[in-house]
Amino acid sequence: INGVAVGTLNSGESVTYRALANVRADYRLVRGLRLNARVGADVLSLRENRYRSPRVGGDYAETVGGIAISGSNLVTRVLGEAYLAFDRTMGRHGVSATAGASAEANRSEDNYIRGIGLGDDYFRFVRNATTIEEFDGSLSEHNLLSFFSRATYAYA
Repeated sequence: INGVAVGTLNSGESVTYRALANVRADYRLVRGLRLNARVGADVLSLRENRYRSPRVGGDYAETVGGIAISGSNLVTRVLGEAYLAFDRTMGRHGVSATAGASAEANRSEDNYIRGIGLGDDYFRFVRNATTIEEFDGSLSEHNLLSFFSRATYAYA
């Protein structure tokens, strides 16, 4: 395979976007009692388009009239937590307690498609293929919900 032809005629583009965000709030409700809440998100998007020219000799793309491949992946995660914290000392007695909940939602979406028979180097995308040779896609979701608590008493 001619390395110059591969570098000149074939192409590949990959694009990645990622966003991370979070917000936190602390509130003092009354003396000794606080509310803490947090929300966060993570979003990741990947996209890739590749083209293998039929003009590159000695490659499988030469025998099928060119290959176009497109793939994408989108992953999201959202997390929320909240808890109440109580802390009080009365004379020689100390009491503290914490109770809260946490929820997490996750989703992953994948798509892949490959087409052959593109006719010309100007038509480099799967939509221009005469035959779809392979395709796949999946969706996955999972969530988590949890509750927690703790209490302590101290005598000094």
